[in-house]
Amino acid sequence: MTSRRTWKIREGKIAKDFGTKRNPLSGSMSGHSSSDSLSDTFYLESKLRANPPGWNLFLDTRDKAKKEKKIPIVILSKKHQKDKIAMVDYDFLLELLSKSGYLKENLEEVKR
Repeated sequence: MTSRRTWKIREGKIAKDFGTKRNPLSGSMSGHSSSDSLSDTFYLESKLRANPPGWNLFLDTRDKAKKEKKIPIVILSKKHQKDKIAMVDYDFLLELLSKSGYLKENLEEVKR
C-alpha cells in the first residue's frame, strides 16, 4: 500500500505542472470540487499504483513508436460505447497544453 504522504506529494507535483495547487480536500469531503487540484480549467484525478491498468500496454507502444520515430498514443475503446480514452506520455501532454495556450506558464517554467 502506498503511504498517504507519497500520493499527496505526487498529486501536488502534478497540480503544480498544471499551474495550480493540490486540492487538500479532494474527494467527497470537498465543498468546491472533488478534483485532485484547484484548477479552474482541468479536473485532475491522479492515481499512484504499483501496476496501473494500461501501463505495460503504453510502455510497449512507446518502445515500438520510438523505433519508428513516432509519437505513441494508445486509444482505449469499449464495445458498444462511443467514448474513447487516449493515453499519451505525460511530458508530451504538458508540451501540447503549453503550446496550445491551455497552460498559463511556459513549458520550460513548468519543468523547473
